[in-house]
Amino acid sequence: MNAIVAVARRHGTYLLSDEIYRGLEWDGPISPSAVNAYERGIVTSSLTKTLGMCGLRLGWVGSRDKEFLDRAFALHRYGVMVNDVFGEQLGAAALEPATWDRLLAEGKQIGQRNRQLVVDWMARNSLFTWVVPGGAFTSFPRFELPVTSWDLCRTLIGEPYGTYLVPGVCYGDEFDNHVRLGFGAETPKVQAGLAQLEVFAREASRREPALSR
Repeated sequence: MNAIVAVARRHGTYLLSDEIYRGLEWDGPISPSAVNAYERGIVTSSLTKTLGMCGLRLGWVGSRDKEFLDRAFALHRYGVMVNDVFGEQLGAAALEPATWDRLLAEGKQIGQRNRQLVVDWMARNSLFTWVVPGGAFTSFPRFELPVTSWDLCRTLIGEPYGTYLVPGVCYGDEFDNHVRLGFGAETPKVQAGLAQLEVFAREASRREPALSR
């Protein structure tokens, strides 16, 4: 962060940091925030990922640069036609330090349990390899099959597997041998999804599966 800030300060540029997963670090301290490190740092975040409060659709932008905030607020007032007062009240309550800490701890407990399930599953399968994520609820495993990520995911979402992964090609052609695998759902759902991937992996190890084209 200090090295990035040094470059931005040297050129007088803004530094935009999306901190949507900040607070969901698994094995270390909370990540540094650009708004604390740099006077022209701009951060964006929401309650969607950290606390799982997706229904609120509530986020924010923060900065120590008052001129930027004034311009951003004017744009917000122009572009947002509906004020969700109730949602804002819920969001403000969730952001109270004691409540935030409690809700975050509960979510991280579920996330750590689910991450360990995926760690154990990855260790015993030969189809996928991955880098264990250091934070948040998503991962990006690599697979070894003579098919595209799109075809693989189409097969997995259909019968009999019923398991949803995001094709790596959605993030660029160079990632067509990867998939995005999330583990932020309730633990039974994560277990069920991994069980279906286990079935698929066993079938793939015996023969080339019949994949959708």
